[in-house]
Amino acid sequence: MELAMVGVGNMGSAVLSGVLDAGLVPAAEVGVVDLAPERRAEFAKRGCQVSEDLKTVAGAKTTVLAVKPWLVAEVASGLGSTQERVVSVMAGVSASTLHRVFGGGCRVVRTMPNTPAALGRGISALVAEAKVPADLRDAAEWLMQAVGDTVWLSREDQINAATAISGSGPAYVFHMAEALAGSGEALGLEPAIAKRLAYQTVSGAG
Repeated sequence: MELAMVGVGNMGSAVLSGVLDAGLVPAAEVGVVDLAPERRAEFAKRGCQVSEDLKTVAGAKTTVLAVKPWLVAEVASGLGSTQERVVSVMAGVSASTLHRVFGGGCRVVRTMPNTPAALGRGISALVAEAKVPADLRDAAEWLMQAVGDTVWLSREDQINAATAISGSGPAYVFHMAEALAGSGEALGLEPAIAKRLAYQTVSGAG
């Protein structure tokens, strides 16, 4: 199995859909694990191997973790210590934590995408330790480039700043757009016109 995707919620689904749409990995070589039947069904239709059992993807060449951070120990226990190449989409889970739960042989690339990835317009910050091999760095980069642009950070602690700017940034932009539209309504514009003016202004400025 070339690629294992553990968790296909909003972000995991966006990344995997981008990978499949771009033809980066044949669907038959992708294993998907998620507890939600409807999410599994979505990717089963695309030809992926789907399951709710982590053991079915143990030993995949590259494993992408896109689960809630507090599930990382449970996921690692289910996968076992065979996972040597891990791309993490989990916020706040350090490389040292992943080494601890997966074993010292694990090589990790951490990524921080953002919600515009669902439209193929995201940007992801990536960071890797010096011992991470070049082919895993390349694999992580082309995975995330399937849903937008990428930047590499020089130190792991910088990912917190990237999270604040690009990871959380869309929510601030949405809030600003809503505030602009609300101000337009308060000044007497019809709601539909106020929204159109506000939203296109934000889109055009971007």
